[in-house]
Amino acid sequence: MSVAYKIGEAQLDGRPPIVAIHGAGGDKSAWQAVQRLAGSHWPLLALDLPGHGASDGESCDTVRGYLAQVIALCDQLEIARAIWLGHSMGGAISQLAALEHPERVAGLALVATSARLKVADQILLTLREEPEQFFMLFERFAFGPTATPQIIDQSQQVMRAVGVEVLINDFRACNAFDVRERVAQIDAPCLAIGAQHDLLTPAKHVQWLAEQIPGARFELIEDSGHMLPLEAYKQVSQLLLDFCRGIG
Repeated sequence: MSVAYKIGEAQLDGRPPIVAIHGAGGDKSAWQAVQRLAGSHWPLLALDLPGHGASDGESCDTVRGYLAQVIALCDQLEIARAIWLGHSMGGAISQLAALEHPERVAGLALVATSARLKVADQILLTLREEPEQFFMLFERFAFGPTATPQIIDQSQQVMRAVGVEVLINDFRACNAFDVRERVAQIDAPCLAIGAQHDLLTPAKHVQWLAEQIPGARFELIEDSGHMLPLEAYKQVSQLLLDFCRGIG
């Protein structure tokens, strides 16, 4: 199995690199604008999880399964410690890394994610039986009021290319993820970013997550929805850079 990845303009140079992990049904293109901005100042590696984008292999139905693949990629690239940047399901993977492999985590940047990512049974049923209805609902609920048609179209294309079976596995992985009783054990610098108009992972859940992690910082971005890395890439990039510089 090979995991596809892209490194930004700032190459690996000894600083703990940012390892960017996309959300359910996504791929590394979710980070393309952040990689262009933040990745020109700090090493930033964006990857496609197995079964997504240009990565081969089978998708996973557990967060732990995906985590093993990210760690294997880091081992391949001789990345001992990284700043884990995760959006939604990618944030779940990052939290589990901090809990189960703390020596690999120099910092956590958690975007539109929470310690519990419950997925309604109706979503899985709709995805299986009426996928077009699911994609219509995704367009309605995943974006904020300022999202451009180009951003919405890009996200739809990526999700459709991933396919229904991978989406179902991703949502099963999210639904089984619950570290609410453990997050206070995370011992790493943490930045948690929520969106004012996020209907999938409301900002109050992101804020709760930040309140549980000792020393974590919460930031709220207005006028954006769940797809923060695309909708608010300038704000996300600046917050991320400031956070990384604080870690050194």
